[in-house]
This record gives sequence, C-alpha cells and structure tokens, in this order.
Amino acid sequence: MSDLTKLLSNEYLWCSFFTWCVAQSFKFVKNWFKNRQWDVRSLLGSSGMPSSHTASVMALTTMVGLKDGFDSALFAACMVFSVVVMYDAMGVRRETGKQGYVINVLQNFIATGDPSIRTTDMKEKIGHSPFEVVMGAVTGILCAVLFQAI
Repeated sequence: MSDLTKLLSNEYLWCSFFTWCVAQSFKFVKNWFKNRQWDVRSLLGSSGMPSSHTASVMALTTMVGLKDGFDSALFAACMVFSVVVMYDAMGVRRETGKQGYVINVLQNFIATGDPSIRTTDMKEKIGHSPFEVVMGAVTGILCAVLFQAI
C-alpha cells in the first residue's frame, strides 16, 4: 500500500474532516434560519456555533480513545492538544475579536466623529464563547462515535 493510499484511508483524519464539515454546515444552515439568506462565507469562516476547531480536535481525540484506548499515550497527547485549542478559542482568539471591535470604534470616531457610524471592517468575531466551545466538543464526540459505528 502506497503512502498516499495510507493517507487517504486514514479514518482518524477522515473523522476529523467529516466533523469539521458537520460543524461548518450547521453554521451555514443556522445562518439561513437567522438571516433568511445563504451565506457561503459561513461554510469556511471561523467563529460561531459550534466551534469547528473544537469539534475537529475532539473528534480526533475521541477516535484515538475509541481505537487505541483511553489510557494510551496518543490519547493523552490528543487530549492535551484539544484542551490547548479550546482554551485558545475561548481566550486568545476571543480577546483578539474584542480588540478588533475597539479598533473599529476608534477608527470610526477618528474618521467621522461618530463611533456608531461603520466605516471600517476589521473582523470582530474571531473566537468563541464557552457555550460554542462546549457545543463543538459535544459535536466532535458525537461525530466520532457515529463515525466509529459506521
């Protein structure tokens, strides 16, 4: 079996990618229900509910636990990696979004004298709320269990 064939048949990788697609699709459909419009950018963008970063890493971690054992060194490494990703999503990335909001307000005030007038478009929604991260983790775990059952 060639290395490419091995890579393409890696169920851990496919499970994580499948879960990312599920999470992003949920955001796409949720956006339609909320705004009554299809926004293709929500299929690839970050932020929103559920956290697709969290869902992907938790799917990988769960698959490793199910296949290799929850007491394996690989599971421990994946769990530490997952916790770092989730912490980053709620912490650093979320704070970056808050800073983007403040920068936009300041730029709007400098440009127009009125901070409520939107003249800049720095991205403000980058990170996730704790609930979005928890729902991402639940999505990842459920997708991995489903993927394993198939």
